[in-house]
Amino acid sequence: MKKFKRIKPFLAVISLFLLINLFQETYAKYTTGASGHARLGIARWLIKINNQDIIESNYITNVINPTIITSPHVKDNVLAPRSTGYFDLVIDYNDVDVSFDYIVNVDVSNQSSVSDLKVTGYSEDGGSVISTPGTISNLTETVLLGDTPRTKTLRVYLMWEDSETEHMNNEADTNAALSQEPAILNVTLRFTQKTI
Repeated sequence: MKKFKRIKPFLAVISLFLLINLFQETYAKYTTGASGHARLGIARWLIKINNQDIIESNYITNVINPTIITSPHVKDNVLAPRSTGYFDLVIDYNDVDVSFDYIVNVDVSNQSSVSDLKVTGYSEDGGSVISTPGTISNLTETVLLGDTPRTKTLRVYLMWEDSETEHMNNEADTNAALSQEPAILNVTLRFTQKTI
């Protein structure tokens, strides 16, 4: 009996432990779990030049349409010595969700039949003409996310320079006309997202 008296407290403690455990499972708190994915929107980067998506096609020659200023002495839409004209670059960034910088360069191509073709200036959104020294070199602009409107028109003015100080003499001018090769300007635009 003495052994039973020693075991009795031990059995009572074990019984109490089992009873607490049983009640705990019977009257347990509600538990549940969940999992999922964080879906984040991606900023848009869709820039158009003269209505052409430059991500889809970065070759913009077909959308640059020069206008030659008419003269009673030169056929419409052709260039001759001392002719002037312009072309527009309409930059549309309505579908761009970040601030960015852009750089514009315009210069005469080595493949041009007229080496005396000059960029005389440019204007932004119909503003005043800003004179240039024959090319546009690294014209840099910043477009901030909150800027409105979400388009910008650059008008680039050009001229077939014909003076005594130019590279082409009268014979070279005539040869350019006889070759039937076009006068060509290189036009380059580069867009870079602004970083934090």
